[in-house]
Amino acid sequence: MDSAQAPNGVPRLNPAMLESFKPAKVFQDNSKRITSLHFDDSGQYLVTASEDDSLRLYDCVAGKTHKVLHSKKYGVHLARFTHRGPNHVLYASTKESGEKPNADTIRFLSTTDNRYISYFHGHKHAVTSLEVSPLDDTFVSASLDGTVRIWDSRNPQCQGCITLPPGQRAVVGIDQQSLVLAVVTQNPSNAADLPCISLFDMRHFDAGAFERQPLFDPTFQYTPRGPPPRLPQITSAKFSPDGNRILVTTAGDVHYIVDSFKTDETHARIGGGATDSLNFNDVWFGSEADWAPDSEHVITANASEGGTVGVYAIGAAEAGGGSNLVCQLDYVAPTPVQRVAFNHRYNMFVSASQAALCFWIPENNV
Repeated sequence: MDSAQAPNGVPRLNPAMLESFKPAKVFQDNSKRITSLHFDDSGQYLVTASEDDSLRLYDCVAGKTHKVLHSKKYGVHLARFTHRGPNHVLYASTKESGEKPNADTIRFLSTTDNRYISYFHGHKHAVTSLEVSPLDDTFVSASLDGTVRIWDSRNPQCQGCITLPPGQRAVVGIDQQSLVLAVVTQNPSNAADLPCISLFDMRHFDAGAFERQPLFDPTFQYTPRGPPPRLPQITSAKFSPDGNRILVTTAGDVHYIVDSFKTDETHARIGGGATDSLNFNDVWFGSEADWAPDSEHVITANASEGGTVGVYAIGAAEAGGGSNLVCQLDYVAPTPVQRVAFNHRYNMFVSASQAALCFWIPENNV
């Protein structure tokens, strides 16, 4: 096998290449915080959601804004492209309108004519996690109502529901083969109740989890007496492109890597202190870290070591039980970087600092 290729056939990213990423263009289009980032299947288009109630589509090849849409009445978060192309976007509502609550509704929008294709009703409270299957029309959502729901974008009826233990909130992730659903749960009000990773067969999710293990920080001192240290709010669960690991991100400056097949054995930690953010009131989190396409590196927002973006080598982190910072990537931003997303089709990634969006590409391409 070519040493320049990762096991999944994607070009390896070496330290020199990673260190060469520089800001290529900064967009100051939003008036409030950007809350989610997502690329379409082709990698050409990026969709962002913001607290200013806007959906913005960007052309990553041309390096320009492609389209702007607004959802003033319902709000917008967790915007996700489907496999029907860049003209179809799912997103979660964030606010009420009139006397009818809409925070529980997922909307399917045609960006071509700004028309809703369908609505997905079922959740009773705000949707906090929304992920689309990498292969088909299935998508999964989690809500503050204590449920995880499985949907088909072609049918507005819920296809299945997983009820969480009382007091739990969840984030979800789907593996690249659309076979395994990861549900990471956390009890914001009970530190003694450790976060838990549950794995479900997407084809038989009603049979219950086939694996369930607690998530812990390998640097914490867990003792029989007293409550254990509390992890920051968990914000997303992302399978690596090769499917071998799960990245569990938090609203703090620390994130966790778990082996997809042995969730009880491998727990690597990347980032800084795990107690940077224990605010469980803000539900509009996500995209604090992301996989590079080679499955061997992770980029993080606002790396605690001092960079605005941190790049970590995962194999070294697992071997040492901690993090291995490859490099820090800096640029002058008005606020710390809060969101990152790596484009797995093109050699670029994006970051968001409050309302500012930045495109990063290797220096020789700037």
